[in-house]
Amino acid sequence: GHATQACTAYKWHSHKKFFLKDSWHINLDSILSKGEMYRRLNCAGVCNVPTCLAFMDVPSMAEQKTQTVQLSQKSWS
Repeated sequence: GHATQACTAYKWHSHKKFFLKDSWHINLDSILSKGEMYRRLNCAGVCNVPTCLAFMDVPSMAEQKTQTVQLSQKSWS
């Protein structure tokens, strides 16, 4: 979901492979990012949750933000 893309990433100086997941963040303050969700689940000791080494929301222009939430509130939707 959310235009998710995944691939193997390689850290050349440590010769380690990692799983890289890229997805669109839902444009609502009340929705946690996937990275934050993984961090909280790991801190709570939940089993079978992948360890997230790093996460961030990439800054974007208004044209690149998802519009689903705003448009779903329109009378015609």
